[in-house]
Amino acid sequence: MPELSQKEARQFIADVREDNGGITAEDRDYLEANRPSVLRALQKTRRQLADSIKITGLTSSSVVDNLYSKETRFLYELIQNAEDNSYSTAIANGEEPFLAFKLYPDRIIIDSNEDGFSESNIRAICSVGNSTKKHSAGYIGEKGIGFKSVFKVAQKVHIHSGPFSFAFSHTREEDDDGLGMITPYYEDAKELPHGVRTRMTLTLLDSTKFEDRAAEFHDVPDTFLMFLTRLERLSIELYRPEDTPTATEYSKLELEENGLYTTYLTKTTRKGKEESSSEQRYHTMKSDLHSLPFDEARRDKQGNSIDTATVILAFPVDEDGEPVIKQQHTYAFLPLRRVGFKFLIQADFVTQANREDVVHSKRNQAVLKGVARAFADAMVMFSKLLPLKYLWMRYLPEDSVTDEFWSTLWTMVREKLEQTPLLESWSGRGFYKPSDLEKLSETFIAEDGSPLLPDLEGAEVYLSPKYTQPDFQILRRLGTNLLQRSKFFDRLDADLRNPSSSKWRLMKDADWRTRICNVLSKPFLQKIDHQQKRLRTLALIPLRDGRWVSSASGTEIYFPKTDGIDIPADLGLDLVCPTAVENDAWADLLSNLGAMSCPQEIVISSIHKRYGPTNLYNSGFLLLNAVAHIRYLYWFLPKDCSSLAPQVQLANQHCFLLKKGQYMYFPNEGEHYSPTQLFKQDAKLPGHPVNFLHEDYLKAVGPEIIHNGRPWTRWLEEIVGVRRMPELRAENRERLSNDFQYLIDHRSDTMLGTLKRGWAYYRPQFNSALEGNLRNSAVLLENGGRTSLSHTFLPFPRLKHIAAELGVADAYPFLAISELLRDEDRLDWIFVQNLHVGIDETLDFYLSALETFKNIGPPHRNASEKDHLAKIYHNIQSRCNEGLDRVRDTFRHPVIGIQPSNRIGYTWLSTADCVWDGPQWLKSKQCLKLAVYLELEHLFKVSLKIPDACQEDVVHDLLMMKSQCREHALKHQDTGYTQKKTGTAAPPYQLTSVEEALNTTSSFQSITCMQAYGKQSFEELRLQDYGKGRKPSDPETSVDKPNPFAGIEDDEFVKEVEKRYDYLWQKYSHPINGENAESRGALRFTFEDSALVYIPKKKAWRPPSQCVWVDSSVKIPGKASIADTYPSKKTFFTAVLRTSEPTVGMYVSSLKAEAKGQASAPQLKETMALICRLGIGETDFKSLVEDKVLPLKLANGMSSFAAASSEDEPVDFAVVENIIHRDAFKGKIAVLDFSLEEIRDTRPLLLALA
Repeated sequence: MPELSQKEARQFIADVREDNGGITAEDRDYLEANRPSVLRALQKTRRQLADSIKITGLTSSSVVDNLYSKETRFLYELIQNAEDNSYSTAIANGEEPFLAFKLYPDRIIIDSNEDGFSESNIRAICSVGNSTKKHSAGYIGEKGIGFKSVFKVAQKVHIHSGPFSFAFSHTREEDDDGLGMITPYYEDAKELPHGVRTRMTLTLLDSTKFEDRAAEFHDVPDTFLMFLTRLERLSIELYRPEDTPTATEYSKLELEENGLYTTYLTKTTRKGKEESSSEQRYHTMKSDLHSLPFDEARRDKQGNSIDTATVILAFPVDEDGEPVIKQQHTYAFLPLRRVGFKFLIQADFVTQANREDVVHSKRNQAVLKGVARAFADAMVMFSKLLPLKYLWMRYLPEDSVTDEFWSTLWTMVREKLEQTPLLESWSGRGFYKPSDLEKLSETFIAEDGSPLLPDLEGAEVYLSPKYTQPDFQILRRLGTNLLQRSKFFDRLDADLRNPSSSKWRLMKDADWRTRICNVLSKPFLQKIDHQQKRLRTLALIPLRDGRWVSSASGTEIYFPKTDGIDIPADLGLDLVCPTAVENDAWADLLSNLGAMSCPQEIVISSIHKRYGPTNLYNSGFLLLNAVAHIRYLYWFLPKDCSSLAPQVQLANQHCFLLKKGQYMYFPNEGEHYSPTQLFKQDAKLPGHPVNFLHEDYLKAVGPEIIHNGRPWTRWLEEIVGVRRMPELRAENRERLSNDFQYLIDHRSDTMLGTLKRGWAYYRPQFNSALEGNLRNSAVLLENGGRTSLSHTFLPFPRLKHIAAELGVADAYPFLAISELLRDEDRLDWIFVQNLHVGIDETLDFYLSALETFKNIGPPHRNASEKDHLAKIYHNIQSRCNEGLDRVRDTFRHPVIGIQPSNRIGYTWLSTADCVWDGPQWLKSKQCLKLAVYLELEHLFKVSLKIPDACQEDVVHDLLMMKSQCREHALKHQDTGYTQKKTGTAAPPYQLTSVEEALNTTSSFQSITCMQAYGKQSFEELRLQDYGKGRKPSDPETSVDKPNPFAGIEDDEFVKEVEKRYDYLWQKYSHPINGENAESRGALRFTFEDSALVYIPKKKAWRPPSQCVWVDSSVKIPGKASIADTYPSKKTFFTAVLRTSEPTVGMYVSSLKAEAKGQASAPQLKETMALICRLGIGETDFKSLVEDKVLPLKLANGMSSFAAASSEDEPVDFAVVENIIHRDAFKGKIAVLDFSLEEIRDTRPLLLALA
């Protein structure tokens, strides 16, 4: 039929509108303006028509409002209409038939490439209860009401198809009679897009429900296209406000391979540039049904009954072809509700009006039986194809479906499958009905997954293991059960009948043995008598001699172990094969079958007999059995047994039997301190021969085992007598054994480690003699040297770090030790403190560091050595409380280091060589405060009690200065002075070597107990010195070293002497009391006895008693004049040292000496004047009368000297006392050569001599 023109199409729509009582808008406006009564009559007639239709329930409004449960059910109705449409033009053009939905908030657009609307199609949708597809077989349409469903959501529908463009309206307003849904009116339209031949536009009632509608669009089943025959593509596009549109497209592809049909459903979603795709696969099975019961809903156009239908089942699978298990829709062309099946069903069911469920009818029951047959056929096909071969049962309907109609499907399916050979046997050689095969539980299956025993050929019952346990549970619904134990025993009996191939006898796999023995023990555990009797008749018990017997044979059998311990094999007892009882399950089975334990007493007695002379040598000896004997005795000798039977013997490393008590060590190659390692020989060590227990004994019992309170090796040690550690003591118990002495001599680096490892063993053996021997043993140090053990420290990392910080690491006496020490292991080594070996940062550590520092030579010094030594002293200072006496003893030796600024190296002094504070010029003692030790005052002054400098130290300096002058004094000594000697010994002091700042040593006299000098005689002091060991130095053995005062100029030398006199004067300048008087007396004694007054002009030293406080111009015989040498020190010399001031007697003596010498007249006159100034008093001058002390002027003008009275040379002379007499007698007689003033000054003396 040729296509209508647009004009004709428009007229056709107008005719349909008029047929349904509709008028145009222009007509309505005209009637309302000119003929309102006619308009009212027309409206009344339409309402009456609508009311009359509602009575029949066929109005579009009633259908729309009451038929569908969901607004979007119209989607399915429109898809139904699209499926029923013709696509001949599209197919001819090579296009896929499609249907597209576009959802906007206010409208929905539906596009299709179907051939287009015909006039009959338009009349059908403009009527109620009329359809062009009514009763047509193979079509979805029914009742002609599908199109009206769009008014569930729309108030206006516009259709543009071919030349037709028209619309329907249903506003749901109060005056809307509903007939607008079937009354079309013409409406202009735009040109359709390319490829679209029909467009339907729905104007929505409510534009606010976009998301609800989008959700229902989303819920359209992905499988919708599965059973549509015409449509090949379906798309849904969502246009959310202010968002990127989302398009979802559904398509399908059908393929066939080897008779298996597969449908691929593809869902593609696009949003902007993003695209995702998913695919679902379904295996399909079709079955044609015939002779279906009559149903009014299934007639053809001629009214004949349609008694045929096609059933299609679709089974979802994944990409591997395995079932996808989830609830699927049931279809009657359109999706019905899910009822619980795991596969899709499509059949021509007669449905209820809402298209959401089926009606209960005979026809539908017949169709359901067809579904059951198709399902069974599908399962038969699947059972032959992989991978569904072992998975098909997962599609079985659940028996939990509650719907009255659909629940009968399971019963129909089960009846079909129970009689169908669907299941494969274990061997894979055939298929059997579900009830003919039994599944092997884990009990009957070996670790490798095979049956414990093979199935019987020709009578298979084992279900293939490829059916999983969950799938087996499904098969149980078809009659498949678990294997019964009685059938397994049948297969065991068959296995034992063939010894050469018997799996029971030949199988070595432990897990297999455990599993099958557990199966065979069940009747005994469950007390099933008939099964027990059957097993006892089977030869299941292996003996040591290789025989297999049953427990019904009457043989008494012993287990090869007693409480898990092997019974030795050479005792003549009948035992079960040991390999049988190694498996606990087999051992339990053997016990159930009658095997028993052998009493301990029988075994022990048999062991003792085995070592009898006859048995031992006649039956031979195997090390394996000897070890088993000792092992058994370890386990079963009484706890209070203290030793083995004397006849029992052990084997050494050479497999020689040694009687109990012979000396033997444990072997242990891996243990660092084991005798094996300690005594072995190598290229550097001679080795030490000892006997070792054969190593097989050590393997006999695990080290973790403890029996009767003793581990195995401890039992061997305590009961058998095997030694673990090198013996410490020799037989006399006071000296070291040869074995231990070997360690000290050759392996001293292992000695302490050996003691540590065996301290619990060694500690009770120690005594004072042994400790002394060990302490004094010379051991190897890390630096390669050797020293006594008691002088060493263990090289813990922290101690080595400290030693490095102190600059003594390379020379410190760290003991060489063969293992790596860690600080956290210090407590493990605390025992070495008994041997005086250091392990901590203690006082002794720093005292040793000080000694080490001292012994390091200058070539090994560095710039930071002062800091290092200071650190050592600081640490000693902080630890004095640990042993003050040890500190003082140490510092009595030269360990105080003084480093001169002008040279490398140290001068080392003892406490006796130092003072803490004193004058800078002091030379006999080192002043520490003036050195680098200001911060160490507490150590040196408080702890070591080093005093400040005192007068004794200054006296020492004077002695040193005197020593410096000695050689010069010997060369230029005044013959008028002789050192006073007292007693038979040297003075009460000795010449002592004192190192001074220039690293030189001078011999000087050391004064001791100076304060005692004032009360004791020289002889008493001499004897006291000898009693205390203060002996005089031997001048022949003394080493003269440079004196600190050597090379000093005379003026400087005098200044140095004066400094010391000043110091002594300051010390004794305070008022005299008892103590001060005693001290002064001691000082005077020292100065007197040691002659410590220096006379610069003669470079000599004099005692104070040989000095006089007078100018040097006055010559007093035997006296040194010192007044002009030390003019400011009169008080010191006269008051403290009691140096005499001039007396008349001294001057008289001086005058006599001058007269005898070459003194000049002025000298004599000066001396005489001094005598007179002192006052002659009662002095007797008779001694001067004979001496020529008077200067004369002879008459001839010559000068001469005369005595006041001389019998040998009498001279007459006059004393001129005035100018007149002087002038009168001048040149005439001899007169005193005195001026008048000189006569006045000497008058008293002249009168005394007259």
